[in-house]
Amino acid sequence: MNVVDLKGYFFIDTNLFIYTFDLSAPDKQKTARRIIQHALKTQHGIVSSQTVQEFFNVALRKFENPLTPAEASDYLKTILHPLCHHFPTVSFYDKALLLQKK
Repeated sequence: MNVVDLKGYFFIDTNLFIYTFDLSAPDKQKTARRIIQHALKTQHGIVSSQTVQEFFNVALRKFENPLTPAEASDYLKTILHPLCHHFPTVSFYDKALLLQKK
């Protein structure tokens, strides 16, 4: 298992992505958009696969105007995927379980 130096990187929570669509809170929306743009520009923002799943659960089902599948796909490709540095595999979890056992 490789150890990665994460100095200078930051994790982006699901709510930040949701805020970018929140027209009722323009200050939050503006701040969230600025943070995400910075994350994309610097490539130092990180999201997990769980964040991606949580965002789509809300965006496709709970937004006042839910995203269409095509809009969700575009958002995945342009915003979420570039920030998702790790997609867990079964092997990843097996190694984590072995480490926990030790």
